[in-house]
Amino acid sequence: MIDAISLRMINMVPLQFGDDPTRLLLSRDEATLYVLSPGSRTLTSMSVWSMQQQSRVAVGEGPRSLAQDPASGNLYVACEDEGRVQIVDPVSATITSSLTLLSAPVEVVIDEQSHLLFLGGSAQRRIRTFNLSSKESGGDQNICGTVAGLAVNPRTRRLYASVPSCRNLAVIRPDAGIEFGSINLPGSPGLMAFDQAYRQLWVVLPEQGSLAVCNANMGQLESIIQVGSGPYQVILP
Repeated sequence: MIDAISLRMINMVPLQFGDDPTRLLLSRDEATLYVLSPGSRTLTSMSVWSMQQQSRVAVGEGPRSLAQDPASGNLYVACEDEGRVQIVDPVSATITSSLTLLSAPVEVVIDEQSHLLFLGGSAQRRIRTFNLSSKESGGDQNICGTVAGLAVNPRTRRLYASVPSCRNLAVIRPDAGIEFGSINLPGSPGLMAFDQAYRQLWVVLPEQGSLAVCNANMGQLESIIQVGSGPYQVILP
């Protein structure tokens, strides 16, 4: 835990043996922190105030990412090696069901306005859409390569996908089912995040040791920031 203003470390919380945390997710009420650990194949929930463990759920092989449905509160965990998206009820701390939507799923995001789940995999050149309300598939969007990261802009209803092999971000209109543009980058992109105004999209370029800052509205690269070797994820407060 680090104070965002002073950048002073407040606390360090040890996890259990075998945990290797790779993804963090803060609940919408900011009271619970979810920690995904591929090494132990677990999803741990912790109280933000006490930093004490509240629950621990064993998930499938190769958990890579997670997202929370704002309507139901359920957590969706993409398990690459399992080939499934597992649905976790955070109240009962149990897996209630699973979805077999895409082989080797690695990235999952949810658009809270349309209530659509978007899933990208490491083995197929497409993004699959699933309607959480109707429980029906919304079809596929073909792209030029496999996905390394996904981000949704709820204001413009655009979906952005990091495509490392093509060295670009695919810009997609999910409602029309078309890719209408791309943002070319000087390296292979990974995970990304929007600023709070949804004007800028920040993308890690692991091989270049840098961050790409993109103008989401204009669909173009604005600047490159060198940050050091092997950046994995960027989060904007």
